[in-house]
Amino acid sequence: MRKKVILGRKENDPEWIKDVAFYVKSGKADTYKEQLRELFLEYTREGLDAKEAWEKAKRVLASFEIKR
Repeated sequence: MRKKVILGRKENDPEWIKDVAFYVKSGKADTYKEQLRELFLEYTREGLDAKEAWEKAKRVLASFEIKR
């Protein structure tokens, strides 16, 4: 089986893709990342484009995040 290779330069990435990379690399809890992913996938299945789904998933989780 061939391995997929993604070619490109990071300066060509849209801002929301850079935001996704930031969340993946951040120190956020794995549970948070899982929930973010699940919401993103749910919203894309509902017909939102990827950027809108990402933004909506972040807003929904932020509204439930407990400040310490």
